[in-house]
This record gives sequence, C-alpha cells and structure tokens, in this order.
Amino acid sequence: MKNIKNDKEEILLSLIKDDLVNSRLMNILYSAGLNPVNYYLNLKETIFKIAGLVINKEDALDHYYKAIQIVNDVDIFKNPEVLDRIAVSLYKNLVISLKPLNEEYN
Repeated sequence: MKNIKNDKEEILLSLIKDDLVNSRLMNILYSAGLNPVNYYLNLKETIFKIAGLVINKEDALDHYYKAIQIVNDVDIFKNPEVLDRIAVSLYKNLVISLKPLNEEYN
C-alpha cells in the first residue's frame, strides 16, 4: 500500500519544480522585453493548498516568491539535478517555516 504522505510530497515537489521552471521562463521572457503575464500559472496557490498552508496570508506568498527567485541565478535547463535540489529545499522550507502560519488559523 502506498504511503499517502509520500504521494503528497511527490506531488508537491513536482508542482514546485514546475513553478520554478515557469518562473525562470517568465523572467527570461520579461528580460527579452516581452510581457508574459498572461502565461503565469499561479502554481503557488495550488502548492499552498495541497500542503495545507495558509494561502490568504500575504507574508507566506511573499516569502515563497522571494525563495523561488534563486532559480534566476542557475541554469536549470543545463543542470536538471540543481532543479531537484532547489525544489527539495523549497519544499522543506515551506513545511518547516510556514506550517505555524496555518496553525494560527485553525
């Protein structure tokens, strides 16, 4: 029998990686003088919901948004293993540092 927690972690890690790739592409398009706002996927909100974290608290989204900006300094397309490491780090950060925010609303 599969562990539900492991499935949830795999889904969250996959979504975080997708969000990192999307963020990197959005920044590249923006740097090229294009306005990619219509292609933004809003994955952060989905990640927060699945993780059970507060999504209506602006601090939490800001914290996450700032954390994913690291992807702009790394060529994740040439080094996909770096993408995995960043995703795992972000996942751990979310679970550890933002979990208390969720508890204050329960």
